[in-house]
Amino acid sequence: MSDHQPPHATGQISPDGQFQWNGTAWVPNPHLPQPKKKHTVRNVLLIMIVVFVAGIAGCLALIGGAANEIDKAIKEDDARAAQDVTLGACPVKAEFGSHAARLTITNSNKAAQTYTGTVYLNKGGEQVGSGVILEDVQGGATVKVTVNLYSAGSVELTTDQVKGATCTLRKVGAFETE
Repeated sequence: MSDHQPPHATGQISPDGQFQWNGTAWVPNPHLPQPKKKHTVRNVLLIMIVVFVAGIAGCLALIGGAANEIDKAIKEDDARAAQDVTLGACPVKAEFGSHAARLTITNSNKAAQTYTGTVYLNKGGEQVGSGVILEDVQGGATVKVTVNLYSAGSVELTTDQVKGATCTLRKVGAFETE
């Protein structure tokens, strides 16, 4: 017997299937199925993006819900405040050298309130003057308020502008004072 081993046949596969004889050397087996690529990094990034987007959506939903509740509360307060304020004498009268509207404010709450709003003086479908309400009223109290009316640029109104004009009350609000 000789120590010489017979040559391997070209294309012979190693016992473990990993290599193939090309006639001169063992080379990686080209017929092996390629190992499946792992997408761990991609999958982790996708999960992180989904969690981030869901977190942002949740935060926006919470903020939107809170804003809606605040808006409803403000509208309810303003509606209640608008019921507390009624226009008195209008068209306006000349008092102390300026024209003024009279308002009656009744605070239906137990706590003191500061009432805010705007009185508009309208003539022929056009706004000719306005005045601002800013009045503190104790809880359960009724007060009469005189609101000075001015034309554009804080100039006093003329009698001709006021003659035949009517008043409207808008944007009345109230907030508790300490």
